[in-house]
Amino acid sequence: MKKSKVIMRALALFLIVPALVLFSLGILSSGLKFETANHWLDTLLKQPLGAAVFSPFVVLGGPALVVLYNLKQVLKFHARSESGEFVVICSWKQLAGNLLAAALGSFLLTALLSYALIENFKIVSR
Repeated sequence: MKKSKVIMRALALFLIVPALVLFSLGILSSGLKFETANHWLDTLLKQPLGAAVFSPFVVLGGPALVVLYNLKQVLKFHARSESGEFVVICSWKQLAGNLLAAALGSFLLTALLSYALIENFKIVSR
């Protein structure tokens, strides 16, 4: 395997880890009533780099970059005009590692954004 592909896969893993840790601690704390998870998150946030690693920019931006990069590797679009018709062709490469990373990033983005929307949604009575 090329060295650049190994570096990009390691970078993708590095970018997705903060979102995965935050999601896992949230499931442990809220879903499974494992209160020590909140203590672990507080401990992580008190570390010098903790606030930077768990900032919304990194937590949401990391999986978004992973999804975009891996979908760029997997999907190819071709468009052309053929006898007065506009033809778009989408081809899909079966690269298991890229598909898995894109799926995990998509799941984490969906879960975190859904949580943010539901947690902050308030019904205002008229």
